[in-house]
Amino acid sequence: MHRPAIISLVVLFALSACSKGITKLSDPGSTVRASSNDQSLPISLREQYWRDASILVVREINEEGGPQNDSIELPRSEIQTYYDSLVRIFNAQQLVARDEVVVKYAIHAFESPRLQECLMGIADTTAWAISWVQGATTSGNATLDSLASIYGFSMRTPALMNNQFFVELMADHPINIEALVSVLMTIPGVVWACENQLGTLGGWPPDDITAEVLSDRVELVFFRGGWGFNIAWRFTVYAIGVVEYHGMSSYPPM
Repeated sequence: MHRPAIISLVVLFALSACSKGITKLSDPGSTVRASSNDQSLPISLREQYWRDASILVVREINEEGGPQNDSIELPRSEIQTYYDSLVRIFNAQQLVARDEVVVKYAIHAFESPRLQECLMGIADTTAWAISWVQGATTSGNATLDSLASIYGFSMRTPALMNNQFFVELMADHPINIEALVSVLMTIPGVVWACENQLGTLGGWPPDDITAEVLSDRVELVFFRGGWGFNIAWRFTVYAIGVVEYHGMSSYPPM
């Protein structure tokens, strides 16, 4: 066969391979290289992954104990570590499991703990609270006004119940609510404070993501909730930029 004919066959073979798209890998143990560059993600998905990563960081902080000793502001570098891992899984388009958790089911972290909402009760005889709940732009309490300025609190319409002002605060970005609660409880007149869990409870098992950061990798599990069963996909994202799929399991087995 003449050399031009050989070259033509090689080109045709390459074009044929390209036309079939990405070779998909479905076996447990499959590994692919994937970038942490998020430019291919829609802006809405970048925002959601950053929120997922923030949830994972708060869980990690709370598991370590002593939230009163932790910063209200979340450490950006730790959020970035989780975020980059989620982006790498998004970019691991050769993995069939990636399509399932990213596209088919669009799994994200269940927001527990909450990232921005806090409830508190203030004694209705508290001088600074009376004008504040009636619409004053500042409370007159230095600690609360400082927190409001830093975290951009907005206040839902307060209610008066059992001799207390029932107040819902909303921060303008994700924070460590448990650490905030410990500070709020030091303010004179505040009777109680807690994370706002209203609306988070229900009978349907939620989708979720769990993760653990180790020295050279991040271990992630994506959960798909349902009545009577849960499905889990397990991945490892290595610091060198490799994503490994470990397999899928269901509880109870499907």
